[in-house]
Amino acid sequence: MQCMLLKNNNKIILYKDFVFKQGKKASKKISKRLLLLTPKEISWYHNIKEYETNKPALGIIKVEDIYKVSETVM
Repeated sequence: MQCMLLKNNNKIILYKDFVFKQGKKASKKISKRLLLLTPKEISWYHNIKEYETNKPALGIIKVEDIYKVSETVM
């Protein structure tokens, strides 16, 4: 993973990379998501194309709402 400072779609992107998530259903399928960190929010999309075509994010977390961060070992 690497830190990036990009300006895209009038947003400053501090970090952009793919992350993996495991589903809740019985199959527990692992899915890849595009994660973006800006000074104001963390957002994620299915892929780069969704982001570049200005589709709504699958989820958004405002940085001001984060009160604790901890590192985990997997």
